[in-house]
Amino acid sequence: MTDFRPKFGSIRKDRIEDPEDRRYFVYQVFIQFILYSVLAFVQWLCLLAITRHICEGVILSNESALIVLFFMGLLFFLVFAVSPQLRHRVCANWMVTIVVVEAQVLAIGLLAVRSDYLLMLIGFVFVLVIMIVVLIVVIFLPFDLTNYGTLLFMYSLCVFVFCVYCIMFTVVLWVRWPFFLFIFGQVCLVVPIMAYHEQTILGKGEVRSSLHDDKFCALLLFHDFLALFLPTFFWYRW
Repeated sequence: MTDFRPKFGSIRKDRIEDPEDRRYFVYQVFIQFILYSVLAFVQWLCLLAITRHICEGVILSNESALIVLFFMGLLFFLVFAVSPQLRHRVCANWMVTIVVVEAQVLAIGLLAVRSDYLLMLIGFVFVLVIMIVVLIVVIFLPFDLTNYGTLLFMYSLCVFVFCVYCIMFTVVLWVRWPFFLFIFGQVCLVVPIMAYHEQTILGKGEVRSSLHDDKFCALLLFHDFLALFLPTFFWYRW
């Protein structure tokens, strides 16, 4: 009897997809995403508790290192995105995923130590509710978003330029109202991209995620979550 289980270090091969395969893949992706998000939130709470009882300077004194760590996490994620061989290699994909998640979590801990328990919890729940609402909309969406990839890219570029414009107004003129426009623009930027990701994961469009890319898809959702969660740290400041 032939053993089809992947061996350590081997590359998993694609197989013909059926609805049961896709359903199992969707469960894997969302369970991993929830796991990443909950573990990240718990670590931020632990960092906040440590700085409340010991010294906030322990984290803030390593500000430069944490910022570098953040960009290194993005670099690892980019390599992961463009390398199917790495994504499909058993065990190696888990190692890279853990490195990417922990790099982002520790770097964002620099903001978490300046926040508050209640505000972090409100922001966490608020962002998860937005993601659930988007998921429900995508499930019942009557058209295929994956056919409008070019249009979505042009839309995202325009909104990105608008967000940069608002940030420059906030920094240069020292006024608050452009920042709220930036938040609005960031939500308008992330939500359509998130909907595109979720539709490819669900397999409801012409473009579908590979059944072996569960960790990569979970990381995509995790970064969508971070993009919406990061602005909530400004609630404590303002």
